[in-house]
Amino acid sequence: MLNFWMKKNAVAYSLYPLSALYGSISKLNILLRKRNAYKSTSFVISVGNINVGGSGKTPLTIAIANYLASQGKKVAVVGHAYKAEIEGSEVVDNGFSVSQIGDEAKQMLVMLDKSAMLIVGKNRLHSVQLAEEKNADVVILDDGYTATYIKRDLNIVVVDGKVQLGNQMVMPAGPLREPISGLNRSDCLVVLNRHRALDFNYDNDSFYLKTKIKFDEKLSTKSLFAFCGIAIPSKFYNSLNKEGLCLQETKSFADHYKYTAEDIKQMINKAKSSNLQLVTTLKDYVKVDSQLAKDIHVIMLELELTKSFKQFLDKKIVKFIDKN
Repeated sequence: MLNFWMKKNAVAYSLYPLSALYGSISKLNILLRKRNAYKSTSFVISVGNINVGGSGKTPLTIAIANYLASQGKKVAVVGHAYKAEIEGSEVVDNGFSVSQIGDEAKQMLVMLDKSAMLIVGKNRLHSVQLAEEKNADVVILDDGYTATYIKRDLNIVVVDGKVQLGNQMVMPAGPLREPISGLNRSDCLVVLNRHRALDFNYDNDSFYLKTKIKFDEKLSTKSLFAFCGIAIPSKFYNSLNKEGLCLQETKSFADHYKYTAEDIKQMINKAKSSNLQLVTTLKDYVKVDSQLAKDIHVIMLELELTKSFKQFLDKKIVKFIDKN
């Protein structure tokens, strides 16, 4: 996140006229999308945010899907095929390449329970309808907060506990995709890795969850060279430092960056010449050629649902079943 997005300073205020315009257009677009919104026969959960950058939506989506699958629910996760070649909606598996379905979908395939479906396509509505055809009990929209043309039975907004909503201004003056009033559409707030009390008001249910990283214990005795192409690279590097790992060098790429073989070879050679171990995120690892991947360790990010959040989910679904 840009530094000036953290506070209401001179730079932010100078961009306010553009923000007001962007915010008005965004709000109008969301309202227009809601007209004649599609009502699914499945229980629809949306997991998203109102700010740009990574807040932990995908790890939460995976955790919810895996929990509900463990409870015997037939779950379908709907991805949005960002920068992917796929056009029509399809149930995807490991036979699909990163270029076909995108890096986030490929990442989810690794972590999702094998009984859960992952549906990817450019049109979310068609994906939801395909999930219905497959008799899904629950459909989860990954990064679906603004997809108001689909009615949801549970609307979850996710916030990073450290940066929260920054200066709470709309782009380009701040990090918000829409005015902060957009929080009113949500049924609950999930704050990941809380650092302080919320600096904004929220009246519905709030849950505080934690993420953790998993890695090969051998890395504890190595000096590391970390690279990634995610929205906020510093979050990945900080997580390594927080675990006490010896991070010596980093290299950041644009979010969703498509690595070339030359990119990877250069980093492998540099790591070897400096006696460093090359590490990256799962989202980046799935985009590395398998022949080169053997020289890279992947750092996995997991999220554990609290008992209270699980109970909250269960009650919402039971209420939906009783109603229908």
